[in-house]
Amino acid sequence: MTAFGARARDFASLVVLSHAVFALPFALLSLLVATGGRPPLRLWSLCIVAVVAARTAAMAWNRYADRDLDAQNPRTQRREIPRGAVTPRAALGLALALAIAGAAAAEPFPADPKNRASFSVERSREVANDWVTAVVGTTDEDSDAARLADRVNQTMNWALGVAKQARGVTVKSGGYTTQPVHDKNGKIARWAASQDLVLEGSDVDAVSELVGKLQSKLLLRGISFSVSPETRRKTEDALIGDALGAFSERAKRVQSGLGARDYELVSLSLQLPGGGGPMPMYARAEMAMDKVAMPSFASGQSTLVVRVDATIELDPGKKR
Repeated sequence: MTAFGARARDFASLVVLSHAVFALPFALLSLLVATGGRPPLRLWSLCIVAVVAARTAAMAWNRYADRDLDAQNPRTQRREIPRGAVTPRAALGLALALAIAGAAAAEPFPADPKNRASFSVERSREVANDWVTAVVGTTDEDSDAARLADRVNQTMNWALGVAKQARGVTVKSGGYTTQPVHDKNGKIARWAASQDLVLEGSDVDAVSELVGKLQSKLLLRGISFSVSPETRRKTEDALIGDALGAFSERAKRVQSGLGARDYELVSLSLQLPGGGGPMPMYARAEMAMDKVAMPSFASGQSTLVVRVDATIELDPGKKR
């Protein structure tokens, strides 16, 4: 081995370089979490340099500070400084140099600039509710749980048979619950069961007609109107374009008003609309009715809003 190779090996042994490599995966995992999983290559490199340099500097300083104790301890007398392979001055110089390198790598970016402006813009549109959801169901009680379940099942089987004949209406089962009803002494007096059926579709008249048929045996729990997924998607796409155009106009206005030469986008987020419109609830009937008129519904409208939250960085130079 050459003299340079032997000296390099002594310095690597002095700072136990393998331990620094072992610590790297934990630091890099933290970097992934802190950056959302997509750190740039430059940040990868700086993180490696900062971690290895800081840990190695600390070990070199430890060996320098403990050099006299290491020389007196039989277990540590063969370490690099006590046996003369590395001089104390060289160990101290290595510690200082690596500490400076680690600090420089850990602070690679300038301080946050002050010439930033944050603002929000919104664009909205009134959209006719074209999707209706109705919930119907049955509630019954009996002292015999099996007899109660049979009666509820028969009612819901009848309802499913009627509902499946309706065109343009999607039918799916809702909640089904059975629970005991206790008397004043805490004993089970009877059983109560409830099951729902959910009706959905874009044809309000078809849903209304079906509800009217089912109300001869079922209760109308409630009804809600909203915007269908397809209409919502198309409207959102249009609103996103309008909102981004409004953002660009507002950014230029801020730039001009503050006398800036130009601006750069720092961050931008889109807030899309959430659920549908209001859900008016209708009171439950006390009993099933033999003949029920078809209910009338007014679907109304929903307001869809797209909001842009943005931060721009202004170039403080004079305007062109």
